[in-house]
Amino acid sequence: MQQHILNITQLFECEYRVLHTDGNWRVIQSRGKAVRDSQGKATRLIGILIDVTRTHQMEQTIVAMERTQATLRSIGDALLVTDITGCLTYMNEIAERLTGWKLSEAKGIPLGSILRCTTKKRENCWNAQLTSAFDVVGE
Repeated sequence: MQQHILNITQLFECEYRVLHTDGNWRVIQSRGKAVRDSQGKATRLIGILIDVTRTHQMEQTIVAMERTQATLRSIGDALLVTDITGCLTYMNEIAERLTGWKLSEAKGIPLGSILRCTTKKRENCWNAQLTSAFDVVGE
């Protein structure tokens, strides 16, 4: 804002944090310009205050998700992630090479259709293992 008051910039814009009466911090963006007299001296400011707290929260969420994705991509082992129903939601490149499936093709497909899990008796073992794993998570 100081540069704008000195007539270096056409407009001013700044962000700052404000403690709201509800006890939460808000991020406020201030934008505007100076009204100047005939000598170019700023005599008053006109502008607007915008609560950009939600925008900042969404940006932070996106950054956290990008970090998580980078971490998942960098794991040296095959990584497959399923939803609560056992359908694939994510797999890294190593898992793609191991299974022969691309994430874009496998997303939403039951894990048992992507990986074969059998016992020594050649019985399918995914259902029992997935059910018990989700029972533990759900408790």
